[in-house]
Amino acid sequence: MRRAGTTVRFPLGEEVPGFLLKRAAFSFGAGGAESRNVAFRLDAADITSDPTVTRRPMTFVGQGRVGIDTPIQVRVGGALDHTTQRMRDSAAATVQGIPLPDFHVPGLPFAAALDRGSVGLDFRLDGDRIHGSLSLATTGITWRSDSGRVLNSKEQLLARVLEGVADLDVRAQVGGTIAAPTLAISSNLGDVLAGRMRAIVGEEAAKVEAKLRAQVDAEVGPRIAAARQQVAEIQAQVDAQVRSAQAQLDAQKKALQDRLTAIRLPGGVSF
Repeated sequence: MRRAGTTVRFPLGEEVPGFLLKRAAFSFGAGGAESRNVAFRLDAADITSDPTVTRRPMTFVGQGRVGIDTPIQVRVGGALDHTTQRMRDSAAATVQGIPLPDFHVPGLPFAAALDRGSVGLDFRLDGDRIHGSLSLATTGITWRSDSGRVLNSKEQLLARVLEGVADLDVRAQVGGTIAAPTLAISSNLGDVLAGRMRAIVGEEAAKVEAKLRAQVDAEVGPRIAAARQQVAEIQAQVDAQVRSAQAQLDAQKKALQDRLTAIRLPGGVSF
């Protein structure tokens, strides 16, 4: 058996971290000397394995274009604050012009082809609290039927609804704590589909109203025309009778006036 040992500690005059990168820059380009469209640069500062040395958050930021045929605009940035026991980390990124995958509508014979769009990411950690968001957006959607058969009436109506959906905006929100995170997802599809459905219902209602008006006009129009003709005939008869009565009244008034004029009162007074 060994005897109890003795631990000897040798004090150091200065401790240095295992890793410390004060400043760094990384960049690349593509397409040769004549092309400046494809270039990306990333800058970092105070990257270390011992944050107590700098007492400053570790930071990084980058932007530029990647891809040669169709360059994609990329922006990234973040900060890692481990200088205290409460960690505060954050990171954000946006990518514009990124190809988005096609998708099929579950349970329905339709598929959507998405144009290039943008993706955004934002994440923050404060102690054990987290907050993050992810967004996906595109301004071009092409809908198509992928059933290979003739659509029924309900599917044709749904196809008309989907044709009016020209853009897509999906957002996911993360919250809560690391131990109990929360997730909420929202998109513009609900409001767009509801608006499109109201528009189609309005169009169909207008068509039905026009059809009913045409049927009513076809059924009631001749009767209304006949009634109007009868009213016109009665009006003409009434007008003739009124003119005849007016003529008789004028004649009687003239005769009365003539009789009054012929009457002579004593003293030569006349009417």
